[in-house]
Amino acid sequence: MARSIAVAWVLCVGCAKPTQALPDASVGADASADAAVEPAGRSISEWTACDGVTDDSIGAAAAFQAASGGAFTLLVDCPLKLHIGSDIARPIYVDNGTTVTFWGPGKIFVDNLYVPAFVLANTSDVTFTNWNVEWDGSMPISPAIGNYYKDGVMVALPGGNASGIFNDTMLTPWLAAHRGIVFDQSMGGVKSQWPGPVNISALFVLSGDTSNVNVTGMHLYAPATAGGSEFIPFCFSFVMNFKSNQTVTATTPTTAQYRERPHGLLFSNIDLDGTYMAFQGSVRDATFEHIHSGRYGDVQDASGGNSGGVNKFFPPPHLFYLNYSPTGDPALFNTNITIHDVVDDGTRVGTARDKGGTDTVSGYALSLKLGCHQCSVDGYKTARPDGFMDVLSSDGLTVSNVVASYDSVFLNGVFPGWRFSASAVRQPNVQQRRAHRHRARARVGPDRRRRQRHLYEPRVRPCRGRARGLANAEHARPECAEPRCQQRDRLRGGVGPVSTDRRDVEVGVVHARGVAQRNGRRRADHADLDLARRDDLHGLGCVERRARDERNHSGHASHRRAEHRAQLQQRDRHGDRDGARRRRSVTWVSACRPAPTVRVASRPPRVRPRRLRPVQSNTRTAGRGESSSTARRRRRR
Repeated sequence: MARSIAVAWVLCVGCAKPTQALPDASVGADASADAAVEPAGRSISEWTACDGVTDDSIGAAAAFQAASGGAFTLLVDCPLKLHIGSDIARPIYVDNGTTVTFWGPGKIFVDNLYVPAFVLANTSDVTFTNWNVEWDGSMPISPAIGNYYKDGVMVALPGGNASGIFNDTMLTPWLAAHRGIVFDQSMGGVKSQWPGPVNISALFVLSGDTSNVNVTGMHLYAPATAGGSEFIPFCFSFVMNFKSNQTVTATTPTTAQYRERPHGLLFSNIDLDGTYMAFQGSVRDATFEHIHSGRYGDVQDASGGNSGGVNKFFPPPHLFYLNYSPTGDPALFNTNITIHDVVDDGTRVGTARDKGGTDTVSGYALSLKLGCHQCSVDGYKTARPDGFMDVLSSDGLTVSNVVASYDSVFLNGVFPGWRFSASAVRQPNVQQRRAHRHRARARVGPDRRRRQRHLYEPRVRPCRGRARGLANAEHARPECAEPRCQQRDRLRGGVGPVSTDRRDVEVGVVHARGVAQRNGRRRADHADLDLARRDDLHGLGCVERRARDERNHSGHASHRRAEHRAQLQQRDRHGDRDGARRRRSVTWVSACRPAPTVRVASRPPRVRPRRLRPVQSNTRTAGRGESSSTARRRRRR
């Protein structure tokens, strides 16, 4: 169904160099349909009822434990119902060397809430193949559900939920018993690192030094009839935590010596449909390839209201949200992440959480939010009306072969489609950008005077640790970027942005009319540029320069415009064909470096008055006082 789009743009990076087509049919395909022979292993039906109705969470946990250590491949070849809910004793811990494969009618129904369904804590060598998981729950719009369960017994917890209780009373003792972590309370309370109520409620929580995890052919989805309030809240959560076999206290620093985040991960052929947050957290050495996302939304009630939950408690959801602490230990930064061949259909269910105006600003559910070092995004398609990408603190990030669109009307004109929200962005590599816009009327960002075209018309290059031409966190124009509106301001008497950093300069040729096309005013143009160079040396800012120029030029600006209109009318009356088409070329300097020598490309048009034709006589002979030669010339004309 077509959407009403006020601003729609398509960003194509690197499209001039064809690569492998994004295989829509193969992305996220259920590989179990292609299996002709049942793989070797033991069926989970040995531990469970396997009827899709009875709660099999306890039996499934026992089956996973039996399959650990490479004992055998666990086959899920029947429907399982894991009624976990908010029971802190029901999550399934996946231990080292576990391989689980789905085959035939194998399927899991799950409904975990504020506790994970599957936990991988300091776990290594895990393989999940062809999983088929259907979400059968709903997240309330308020996190204060007021109770939790333990082994099926409800425990009252006014104003709270099960997330913190699970972390402190279940996960922390499990790490002590199975991973050799001693939690020394002598210097204060210390527990397993709690990522928050939302992250710990993911279907899969990968925590700490979890490594060598291969997930292929997985299908996670909400039923086709599910509304926006019945989507999967969280799919994969990557949590930094303590390493195994050590003693930790309340003063243990957050450094790579004591903590680790998941690494050595492969997610391939993942099909998601009906989700809020998909992949979130901190990782290294991870590959995400052949990812497909269908329907998505935000926490909401059954009628589609309260988007984001009460007080917008739920973080703005994304397909990818990979972040880290840029002020922490560099050894714990996100590094070596590859995101390849992603198709985000952008089927939005619900409304944007931020309405604009006096409403509070929380964020928006764009497809990719990424901060990392030495990472790449290649072959990415998204049609999310929320937008394409939010670039966090990064170094050596390459983005290529991207096709993206977004709808500013859906976002109520609050956010851009591609944002550089951090100043510490070094060496971004965005290649061969091609944008197509349909309309450019909506305005974006807190500064409502900015036109949407500033997101994609200016060039994109590194400049003082940022990228040119795209909105930053403050929705202000980056230094050294030269949007067309600033070019117009320069030609109307103002000057461009000024930077004391002289490493970057952008010189362009602007074909202009108006003030810059004044006949015979080359000296005034040179004076303006000399003034700009002098202000640059003195460090005068853009705002101060513009205020000064308005004071100096306001007195005779109207006179110059009237004079220019008179010159154009005079050329039209006298048939100055060359002058009517001529344009003066004016060199415009960004003042990031000393201005180069200015040359005027062409002289002002020369006005040549047309010679008046004498009044012709009615006779063929020379008139009175007219020579015979003049009469002959008149007759020839």
